[in-house]
Amino acid sequence: MGTEIIKPEVLTPVQFSSEDKQRAEELRKEISTTILQLRSSYDVFLRGFVHLGALVYELRSKRYWYLMGYQSFGSYMVDLEDALKRKKTQIYNAISVAEHLLPHVPIAQVEDMGITNATALARMVRETHKAPTAEIVAAGKTMDLPEYRAALEESFRVFDSHPKGRWRELGGFWCEDEEWKTIQDAFNIIAQAEEFKKETSGWQRLKMTILRMAQEIIGTYSAGPEGQ
Repeated sequence: MGTEIIKPEVLTPVQFSSEDKQRAEELRKEISTTILQLRSSYDVFLRGFVHLGALVYELRSKRYWYLMGYQSFGSYMVDLEDALKRKKTQIYNAISVAEHLLPHVPIAQVEDMGITNATALARMVRETHKAPTAEIVAAGKTMDLPEYRAALEESFRVFDSHPKGRWRELGGFWCEDEEWKTIQDAFNIIAQAEEFKKETSGWQRLKMTILRMAQEIIGTYSAGPEGQ
C-alpha cells in the first residue's frame, strides 16, 4: 500500500485596496501606542482597554492581520498577548465588548464606562439581543459594578417584576481548574434537579442554585454530629 501524500494547505491571498493597506498601518501604530499607554496607570487601563478592543475588533473583522505578515488572527493574538502582558481571554473579552456595543453606542461613551461596566453591559446585550437605552449607558459611567449589574437586570427586563430585597454580590476567588470543575459540576446537577425554565434569568439561576446548596448544607449539618 502506497503512502498517502498530504498536500499542504494553501492560503488564498486576500485582496486589499490601497485604503485598506493605509488603514491597517494606522491600526498597527495606534495599537502599539495604546499598549504603551495601558502600562501607565490602572485608570488609564480601564478606559484604554476598551479602546484597544475596538481597534483589534476592526483589525480582525477586516483581516488586516494578513497585511501585518500573520497567517492567522490567532498567531497575531499570540504576539499581542506577549506585548500587552495580558491573557488572551482578557483581550478577547475587550473585542467582544466592541463587537456587541459599538453597533449601538459611540466608542467614546463605551470608553467612559471603563472595561468593567462595559463588559457587564456587553454581556447583557449579547444574552438578550436588545440594544441598550441611553439611560443605562449613562449609568455605566457613574455606578459601581454591583449597582450597575442590578440596574442592567431591571433595564433589560430579565424578570417580570422587580424582586424584593437588595442586589447582593458574593465576590470572586482564586480557584484551580479541578476545583472549578467540581463547582461547575455541582451547579449543573442542581440545574438539572431544578429544571430551570428557558426564560429563567442568569441571576435567578445563580440565586436558586446557591439557595439549594445552602439548604442542603443546613439540613445535613445543623443538627450537629450524630450521637450528640
